[in-house]
Amino acid sequence: MTDTSNDQFSSQFGAQFSTQLSLQVKGILVIALLLVFEIIFVGCHAFLLIEADRESLRQQKSKEIVSTAGQLLRIFFDAGDNVAKYATKRDGVALKKYQEKSSELTRKIIWIKEQLKKDSEQYRLFEKIETNVNSSLALFSQLKGMSENESELAVAQFGLKLRAKMRLELQEVTGDLVEFLNAEKKIESASPIAIKLQRERTRWLLAGGMLLNVVLAYLLVAWFLRSITSRLEVVQENAERLRQRKSLRVPLSGNDEIASIDEAFHEMSHSLEREENLLRASTEQIQTIIEQMPIGLVIIDESEQFAKVEYANPTLERLLDYKSGELVESALGSLFTSLGVRAEPLLDTSSVDGPLELLAHKKNGLQIPVELSVSEVYFESMSKRLATIIDISEKHEIEKMKEAFVAMVSHDLRTPLTSVAGFFHMLPLGVYGQFGSAIVDETKSAEKQVEELITLINDLLDLEKLKAGQLEMRATKSNLEDLLDSAVELAAPLAEELGVRILFDGCPTEISVDGDSDRLKQALVRVIVSAVRLSPNGTDSLSPMGTVRLEVKVELLESGERVVIIDLRVHGLQLSEDLLETIFEPFQAVNLNLGLALPLARAIINNSGGACGFADDEHDLVLWLQLPC
Repeated sequence: MTDTSNDQFSSQFGAQFSTQLSLQVKGILVIALLLVFEIIFVGCHAFLLIEADRESLRQQKSKEIVSTAGQLLRIFFDAGDNVAKYATKRDGVALKKYQEKSSELTRKIIWIKEQLKKDSEQYRLFEKIETNVNSSLALFSQLKGMSENESELAVAQFGLKLRAKMRLELQEVTGDLVEFLNAEKKIESASPIAIKLQRERTRWLLAGGMLLNVVLAYLLVAWFLRSITSRLEVVQENAERLRQRKSLRVPLSGNDEIASIDEAFHEMSHSLEREENLLRASTEQIQTIIEQMPIGLVIIDESEQFAKVEYANPTLERLLDYKSGELVESALGSLFTSLGVRAEPLLDTSSVDGPLELLAHKKNGLQIPVELSVSEVYFESMSKRLATIIDISEKHEIEKMKEAFVAMVSHDLRTPLTSVAGFFHMLPLGVYGQFGSAIVDETKSAEKQVEELITLINDLLDLEKLKAGQLEMRATKSNLEDLLDSAVELAAPLAEELGVRILFDGCPTEISVDGDSDRLKQALVRVIVSAVRLSPNGTDSLSPMGTVRLEVKVELLESGERVVIIDLRVHGLQLSEDLLETIFEPFQAVNLNLGLALPLARAIINNSGGACGFADDEHDLVLWLQLPC
């Protein structure tokens, strides 16, 4: 009974302990244990590999030392033999060989000593060999010196003494060298056995480490999975229930990530339920908005050869006098055609870029002008083309009224004003009798105002003709400096009257511009006159106030096109941002009293392939024109 209770208690404690630990901690424990074992295993393996490499290097070094040391005795004999030949025969070749062998012997001794630094016993033995060899080399050098300075008899006597001494030196060097070589050969012969032993240890270490690694990994993974599998099954079941919109199981207990995920599923279930209710209400609201939109809305189906209506909102159905749902599956070309004498049906919308004016056909056969715009709408993995249709019948009526107004201004207002201007011009000349100076001055003032009104009417007519494409313009090559000189000359009387100086130093080089010369001159005059009207009056001739300066420069655009820039700098003028933004717009900058001069100039410049604008340069206003050249 007690054992059963203990087992149940242990099981409950283990389960509770497992649920209290987070998955991150469990994962860290598993990884930490595996890493500790792997570090130990890799460390042992690395140690054995280092030892094997060390033995292999030691064996290789011993072979090189044995090979080099074996050459010492032969080199030593060659050096002695060649110095003896030189001493007896004065042979220059023997002297050269002696020197080469001596140098080679010294180099090899130094190399062997470098290799033996870590082996103190062999190093001391080789130092003894080096001492004996250096002593013999000193005797060789002494023999060489006597052969160069003493007689042959003295050299022969020294050679006999040297022979006995060299025999003893040679026996000692030979003995030491044999002892040295035997010790190195023992190292060389012992290395393969050590390497073989290291390989056996490595093989057993790899086999044992792999087995222990597999067993430990299996045990740790089994423990990890066992502690989470049953709880994950509950989470998986809740996920399936959530997908099927069923009620979830009771939330899991514990503080680990699985319990958090299960809690999140329950919260998600409640949230989805709330969002579904909101989405349902929002969908109904959106549907109501679409049905009550003041513009027509069409979803276009272009999957077949000809575009069809997939959906049409009630506004479009009312606009075309169709009942609910009647427009669905209708061909788009049967509902919309292009404007003009030869009306073309709208077969697809792929080429529609921006608002397009069309004729819409009602069910009863009547036609109304509409403006159609198309945009791409994406729904998850698919896309639809959405078209908006606006009834522009009122716009067309306004355009007709505008055209009627322009015609009225052209015929019914400009002609009488011209007659009035002629009358005012002839009145001071005495055609209608003599008048006093006050009347003449007032007449000239009235004549000037009438001329300004006629200019305004002409600008309005030209602007409308430009917009309609009815203003004739012939492209020619014109000299820019001549055009600017003419424009400055025409604006000079107004500048003189207002006390404004126009400064123009000419073009830097001869420049030809493309466009209608008369219209370009008209645009330049309008801009210069506007700059003069905007300029503050100046009294001091040295002051920049009341000055309009014209500057011309040629630039190369990024596209490679060569253009000319004309800057009109109005000194001492600052305008508000609102005025600057509308200065080139018709009927906008009324406070500046410029009429339609700048809008007309911009229309002519744009029609000539150029551009115009403004820049606020510190205390000055700069009006710029750009023309192709």
